[in-house]
Amino acid sequence: MTRSMRAVVVGVLGITVAQVPGGTSNAQETPVAASVDDTRFQESVQLLSQKYCLRCHNADNMESGIRVDQLTAMPEEIQLFLWKDIQKQVDEGAMPPSDEPQPTDDECGALSAWITLAMDEASASELSE
Repeated sequence: MTRSMRAVVVGVLGITVAQVPGGTSNAQETPVAASVDDTRFQESVQLLSQKYCLRCHNADNMESGIRVDQLTAMPEEIQLFLWKDIQKQVDEGAMPPSDEPQPTDDECGALSAWITLAMDEASASELSE
């Protein structure tokens, strides 16, 4: 299953995959009800960005002008474009570059599903204001 197909499946089911802290890449994944919250962001999305993105996209080294260390669990309108671009790059396998450590399909699917949920919630929040 490709990254984008897995992301669609995970997104449609409304679940994401939580990694077992300290587990290996062969650790069992646990489905968790989808929700955008700070704890989930810190335990999943932020850990993935630290593992695969921050070396090249931080305050000191902003490859392509992109910085992910300031992204938050509740994206502000200005962050939505960046989140959508991150989702596209990960789903297409363009990021991380092939010469860097690669996330698993489950990690990519979880990130993509979280981004979709966060964007949907941000859009719903804007409509209700």
